[in-house]
Amino acid sequence: MDIAAFSLIRLKEEIVNMGHVNIIVMGRTGAGKSTLINSVFRGNLADTGIGAPVTEGINEITKPGFPLRLYDTRGLESAYADRDIVMSHIGAIIKKAEKSGNDGELIHCIWYCINANSNRIEEEEAEIIRRTAEFGVPVIVVLTQAFGENAEVMKAYAESLSLNSCSVMCVLARDYNVGEYCVRKSHGLNLLIDKTLEVIPAELQKAFVRAQSVALELKKSRAEAVVITTAAAGFAEGFIPLPFADAAALVPTQVGMLAAITAIYGLEADKAAVATVLSALFGTMGVTLTGRAMAAGLLKIIPGAGSIVGGSISGSTAAALTFALGRTYISVVEKIYKGELGKDDLMKNKVRKEIRNEMKKNYKKSKRSSDN
Repeated sequence: MDIAAFSLIRLKEEIVNMGHVNIIVMGRTGAGKSTLINSVFRGNLADTGIGAPVTEGINEITKPGFPLRLYDTRGLESAYADRDIVMSHIGAIIKKAEKSGNDGELIHCIWYCINANSNRIEEEEAEIIRRTAEFGVPVIVVLTQAFGENAEVMKAYAESLSLNSCSVMCVLARDYNVGEYCVRKSHGLNLLIDKTLEVIPAELQKAFVRAQSVALELKKSRAEAVVITTAAAGFAEGFIPLPFADAAALVPTQVGMLAAITAIYGLEADKAAVATVLSALFGTMGVTLTGRAMAAGLLKIIPGAGSIVGGSISGSTAAALTFALGRTYISVVEKIYKGELGKDDLMKNKVRKEIRNEMKKNYKKSKRSSDN
């Protein structure tokens, strides 16, 4: 079994099973929609995504293999009659999705963006938000370019208008220079992500976590949950001893775990990249990594493993190995995600040694926890 190829297959399956999250982004020109989209989602989606007109005044933004679909409205600052047309088109999109019976087509949330520096919300715009809420999709009012006391005043004012939204959020999507020596740091994106997750169906939250690029701790906590679930599901019940020579049988379960973690972090992977990461983890260089090679690499971190060939390892040991692999893989993927590790770095003996030492430490820590 070629583990790199198998990992890619499992990764593709994981991504497909995530489904799609669909969000409508509304607001006037200058409301900061594109900046918000590019700041929240990977790869400058508003700039690099495929924007196809769905209907008059609405563009669909998506990317191949990306678990998110955005509907970006246009023309909300034009004549009110035109806005009626846009609203009817939004209603048609929502109703069409509902009739499809496919959760991956439903509109799950609407972000209505207003520039907080506008200082007011015209009654006409407030009425649009109320009408939007009547479609039955959760509406989050996003006050963009929000900083200082003015933003809090604007938030309180918006909340007083009975807009029927589920929340009003203050967001500064990017650092903002307010003077030669004064910079307002970006804020509010994590809270917007949390609020959006609250209204997205549980079975589609993985897709949103994968798509967003702001909340790294959210990705990490979801990845750690995968590790815990994988170890518990495979080995907790009864802690049945496993033949030492057949430890490779654990590999498909562990590869599934690695694929789920990779999907959560939203990393794009090819076979060469996957093989490089895996070989760094297991110490195999220049050859195709097989299930037996992966198992051997894992078993090397067990103290005295060489003396028990032909014997067995306990379920608790197997669980500890899974924990060690998962936690170490999260650490490596997180560094890759943040740009602290590259493919060339993973080929360096020093880095590979550090990774394997981290695996050993994680194994000992997990084994102590399971034995207590």
